[in-house]
Amino acid sequence: MNMCKKTLFSFLLVFSFISICSAQKDSIVVASTVDEHKAEKLYNEGVSLYQSQKYAEAISKFDEAIKEQPDFDKAYSNRGIAKIELKKYDEAVQDFEAALKIKPSDYSYYGRGKARYELRNTNEALDDFNKAIDLNSNNSQAFYYRAGILFQLKKYQEAILDYDKSIGLNNDFALAYNDRASAKRQLEDYKGALEDYTRALVIDDKADFVYNNRGSVKMLTEDIKGASDDFSKAIKINPKYYLAYNNRGKAKSELKDYAGALEDFDAALKIKPEYAYAINNRGNVKHKQGKYQEAIADFDKAISIDPNYAYAYLNRGISREMLRDDKGACTDWQKAAELGLNIASNYINLQCNR
Repeated sequence: MNMCKKTLFSFLLVFSFISICSAQKDSIVVASTVDEHKAEKLYNEGVSLYQSQKYAEAISKFDEAIKEQPDFDKAYSNRGIAKIELKKYDEAVQDFEAALKIKPSDYSYYGRGKARYELRNTNEALDDFNKAIDLNSNNSQAFYYRAGILFQLKKYQEAILDYDKSIGLNNDFALAYNDRASAKRQLEDYKGALEDYTRALVIDDKADFVYNNRGSVKMLTEDIKGASDDFSKAIKINPKYYLAYNNRGKAKSELKDYAGALEDFDAALKIKPEYAYAINNRGNVKHKQGKYQEAIADFDKAISIDPNYAYAYLNRGISREMLRDDKGACTDWQKAAELGLNIASNYINLQCNR
């Protein structure tokens, strides 16, 4: 078999690269007036407990407020918000529905939408965010969450318009800048994405995931050193950030710092041992070092964790081909192709269909 082809294949190993978005933490409505009325007093005690992140205690106070005043719509809504924090999403939906029966409000529609969003009832959540915005076009968070759904539906341009509105209503909304950047990235507007990630970091320079996301875009623009620096900043903020270790390992591999790359993939796996992407990427580095059997062992492990991991099959096939295991290589590339990885067909056509 032609060794020139082998050299070409060795540079086509595919790394797995991860970036993330985040979600806005809910705010809570404070009573517009504070007097000696018992229900309002209990309600505001609940608000104070919520703000101290004592969600169960806050719920108890809202319970008492509702017992004193059964038509206290804001108590139902804020109890729902507290239940969202405790991941009691079905109960939260019930509270928002109770509030809406008493008095329809953008806040309650938004809250129910948030709970439904967490329950993955996407269409119903979208309907609630639409209603919230119809009632109050100044609800920044409703625009933000509606944008998140549009992003999930791959309607990136529409999502950006909603992020624009959310940011216009709250210019210090770091998460909206982050997520708008992610939408721009999907549209390959890398310049705009970098600007938005940077703006988010001006607002919150401790946002580890934003450094990670900005680094991912720098990788796409071939600013490998800049990307590595961003991943390092993310890790400095959060030493347990296995995604950033994985991504910095990828950057180090691109810079041919193979020893450093292996250290980073090992660090990611120490935090999350079953992280198939880092195992695959570690195998790629071992392949580049000519350690084909060790590389195959990593690809084997990645596949055992995720049997549908197409890139691991592709990469294992490349390492097997280097060891003259043509049959095993073709079998792996065929599997990768069956899993929808189009590039695998190129290997099949070049090496197997002869």
